[in-house]
Amino acid sequence: MGRDTELLTLEQWNAIIDVNIRGVVHGVTAAYPVMLRQGHGHIVNTASMAGLTAAGQITSYVMTKHAIVGLSLALRSEAVSRGVGVLAVCPGAVETPILDKGAVGGFVQRAIAGAADDGSILMMGGVEAASQDTRATESSVRGFWKAYRTLMDL
Repeated sequence: MGRDTELLTLEQWNAIIDVNIRGVVHGVTAAYPVMLRQGHGHIVNTASMAGLTAAGQITSYVMTKHAIVGLSLALRSEAVSRGVGVLAVCPGAVETPILDKGAVGGFVQRAIAGAADDGSILMMGGVEAASQDTRATESSVRGFWKAYRTLMDL
């Protein structure tokens, strides 16, 4: 995942798009019509702090996570008047085993060494009230910046 953008193959781009964008789109297309029919519901899409910021050498990941934040904000503005809430959960660096066994879709090993140890999240709410709906604990922000500095060798 952490490499120069020009070195990414089309296969790698497609793999991350399939998981990070199309996976969420499949969930929305399955749940949203049901929620509209019943007149209520809440969609929670998982993005990342990378969907709120940008960093080089994880360009494909950042692009997909921005897409999820954008989808969530746009859908929220459409869905709110129909009784359906939408938000994006944007975790900081969270230690997971996803890359422990080597490559996934051409991405090899971990790119982030400085993961937050408490799994804190940042939740982003609606377009009209994003500043009131944004919450982050001190440790989640600290964990994100620690991971960012590690990635950028700062």
